Amino acid sequence: MAAAAALALVSTFLPWASSLFVSVSGIRTADGKIVFVLGLLGLALVAARRGLGPVRIGPRAFASIEGILGLIVTITGVADAADLGNAADVGLYLAVIAGIAWTAAAGRAFLQGRRESRLT
Repeated sequence: MAAAAALALVSTFLPWASSLFVSVSGIRTADGKIVFVLGLLGLALVAARRGLGPVRIGPRAFASIEGILGLIVTITGVADAADLGNAADVGLYLAVIAGIAWTAAAGRAFLQGRRESRLT
C-alpha cells in the first residue's frame, strides 16, 4: 500500500491534462490536491501501522481506511479522466492505476487480517 500511496503522490506532479500548447499538473488542480493529501495520509497510516509514531492501528482498521483512501483516489481519477476526455494525460492515468492498486492491496490486507483473527 505504501508504494501505491507514493505513486498517487508522485502522479500529482505529472501532467493531468494537456492540449496543444498547455499542460497542467495535478497539483495545480483541486482534485490533484485531494489526491496529494490522500497520498500523504496513506503513507502516514503505513508509518503508524509499522509502529513509527505515537498512534497504533489494528490490521483491519488499517486496511479499511487504506481501502477507502484508495477508492477515493480511483473515483477522483476516473471522474477527471471522463471529464477531460482526450485531454487527459499520463499523471491522471497514473493516479487511477495507483488508486486501483491501493484499493486491491487494502482488500488483500483486510482479508489476511480477517483470517488471522479467526486463527487466534
